[in-house]
Amino acid sequence: MDPYLLIENDLLLLQKHDDDFTPLVSSAQVTDVIIQKCELFLGHKTKLFISEESVIDRLQHKILFEHLSHKEFKQLKSTLKQKMLPKSILPQILEYRQQSNNDFIASCQHFGFLPDDQLQRVSV
Repeated sequence: MDPYLLIENDLLLLQKHDDDFTPLVSSAQVTDVIIQKCELFLGHKTKLFISEESVIDRLQHKILFEHLSHKEFKQLKSTLKQKMLPKSILPQILEYRQQSNNDFIASCQHFGFLPDDQLQRVSV
């Protein structure tokens, strides 16, 4: 599943349940379009459960982006939620970050995203 879609929508997909559904965990209500994308990807139904946002954040960070610092993960999440850069460029940005040993913001700026005047919008 697209990890950026999961982060942007505060979602976690858990292991398939015996009743032939996958638990979909969110911190809030999820639109039908997002649920349908998840079900299409999985090939079966999901069931929505609500959890605290902090729990979802910690698990997303640990499972999906443990190579990022906590601060960088929060920056990534903020940029995705605010649609400040296209999801399609993120793999290149993260690869450049790892190769260059730059932080997330500097790596985004290398590709022409997140100029200094936008940085106050990125929560830390």
